[in-house]
Amino acid sequence: MKNKVYRFFRWLKIIIKYILLLFPAIYKDAYLHIKRIIKKQSNPHILEITLPTTNPVILTMMANFITLTPGTITVDIKESTLFVLDIDSDSNPEHSKRAILNDYNKIFG
Repeated sequence: MKNKVYRFFRWLKIIIKYILLLFPAIYKDAYLHIKRIIKKQSNPHILEITLPTTNPVILTMMANFITLTPGTITVDIKESTLFVLDIDSDSNPEHSKRAILNDYNKIFG
């Protein structure tokens, strides 16, 4: 019984962190991409991001987080690797990868 209660509160904590990070990220990135659309700037690239998990629920949550954030779309998932289309003209691919891994660590770390 203790194990079920612990797991419930652990997942509740993860979901709360997920929501608290998701909504500000959506609004911030939407604003930045509106500026890019107006200026007609685009430099799309595919990122290959390997996450330190094979849990399908966590991978799906991260893929959803990435896709809901303007300017990024999760194209494919293979094992623990996400393939992400990033339409970003300002940052290099390594910066985008670090930002996604940082979000992962904030939510699930």
